Amino acid sequence: MKKQRCSVVGNSPIILSSTYGNQIDSYDVVIRCNKAPTQGLEEHTGARTTIRFLNGVVARLLTTPEASYQNPQFNNNFSNWKSLRLEDVLKDEHIILKDDNPTVQEVSAVVAGKHEVTGITPSYFEKLKKLSNSSNPTAGFCAVVWASETFETVDCYGFDFYEKAQEGDTKLHYYEEVYNFKGYEWHNFQKEREVLSSLTNVTFHY
Repeated sequence: MKKQRCSVVGNSPIILSSTYGNQIDSYDVVIRCNKAPTQGLEEHTGARTTIRFLNGVVARLLTTPEASYQNPQFNNNFSNWKSLRLEDVLKDEHIILKDDNPTVQEVSAVVAGKHEVTGITPSYFEKLKKLSNSSNPTAGFCAVVWASETFETVDCYGFDFYEKAQEGDTKLHYYEEVYNFKGYEWHNFQKEREVLSSLTNVTFHY
């Protein structure tokens, strides 16, 4: 039987307009995605991280950092990600890989003794792709769906489904100055919002 209460913290800048930090930390499990930091922002983001979902691009910052940072496509889309090193963000966390490149084994070899690493199965990822009507569901979408099936109640903070980011005039994440995000070309934010809003044990806080 599912018993634990879970909070999932998104990376939208809207989280800085609220002060849910203590509330977020009060849950049994706190899930964050990719490089989201908390230091100095605890009033808004909370401080605890139990589980962190990583997509392949971010996970490769652990396994092949120099190659990732020198990749032209990476630099064109995420020009200042160098300012925040993933290894400086991670604490004692359970890492869940959204993609299988890099593999669980490759990431585990890098963070051995520091973090538990698992990955969602290919069949589960196929399910998530169908749900989101996309070949590449976001890490946040994967985290919320997974949490809804794992915990009794799930409360989400810092999600706006990139509405303003699609306009190109606001930064993508609360922690980095990345603009003109083209993620809507490969993610289906509208469908993700529709699906997540339909989950009966999931509540969004704005």
